[in-house]
Amino acid sequence: MGRRRIEFGSLFEIETERGLGYFQYIGESKVYCELVRVFPHTYPRRPSPVDEALASPEAFLTFYPLRRAISERLVTLVGCGPMPARFRVFPTMRWGTPIPPGGGPRRWRLFDGEEFGDFTELTPDLRKLSVTGTCGHASLQNMIASGYRPEFET
Repeated sequence: MGRRRIEFGSLFEIETERGLGYFQYIGESKVYCELVRVFPHTYPRRPSPVDEALASPEAFLTFYPLRRAISERLVTLVGCGPMPARFRVFPTMRWGTPIPPGGGPRRWRLFDGEEFGDFTELTPDLRKLSVTGTCGHASLQNMIASGYRPEFET
């Protein structure tokens, strides 16, 4: 059996401690690995039709080593679904400095898929942008199961 090509909108299933989670492939950046769009709900079994998983807005975006997860059979390709037009262009994300050792606020920069912008204050709208960084398999499972949202990162 030949390898199926990952394409824009490919929908994947991932097992979590709270049930099955779903995410879609968006693309790749020159800086990180594959970018995925993660949906907020988990299901006790695969919804029928599976497109039901696409019914709500995404919870967050993250970089995830998808090709590796596929080769290790950690995720299952379950279809290909519609993708909002805004994802035809790489989405703006944010990157934060580590929390200073003595405490205090993190500093944030915007990322367009290739370059990091200048440091900026987090407005309520910018707080909703997903945080850059590569998410390992266990981390992605935990983020989906816990209901993670980018607004949690301040």
